[in-house]
Amino acid sequence: MNPQLTTQLESPASSPLQEKRLSTLSLKRVVVLNLTTFGLYQFYWLFQNAKTLHERGMLKVLPELCLIGLLIPALNPFIVFNQFRLNKKLACANEIEIEFSPLAATTILIVSNCMLAMNLWQGVTHNEPTHHVALLFASMSFYLVLTTGVIWSQQKILNAV
Repeated sequence: MNPQLTTQLESPASSPLQEKRLSTLSLKRVVVLNLTTFGLYQFYWLFQNAKTLHERGMLKVLPELCLIGLLIPALNPFIVFNQFRLNKKLACANEIEIEFSPLAATTILIVSNCMLAMNLWQGVTHNEPTHHVALLFASMSFYLVLTTGVIWSQQKILNAV
């Protein structure tokens, strides 16, 4: 057997199918990761989305700078909107139907995150009776489901490309 041929066949990075699998996520994984981290997975997902867009040449800013900007509340909505706008361009270029406009997706994500943060703050700072804790948990779950839906709508675009 030719050693050069064996080396080329065993190279894991040369397969386009394996490269595509690295950028795909299932709905189950997105749901589990976002719910178990109480929404912190969104930052990681947005960072990975920025890396993907940067590698495709669509995002001129370094993904690391996007991550820093995501941690600054005044910049966060603009960075999220820009990424969702670029995802829409990617979807349109590949004739993929989108579920939310970039503005709607950004608004849902930002408002849900603000409500989630307010609920967490209220739960930490107040000694609430048991029925209030149950209501707090229910509302936090609702906001996490909303944000997971937005992330999934954007991830479906990346999965299809």
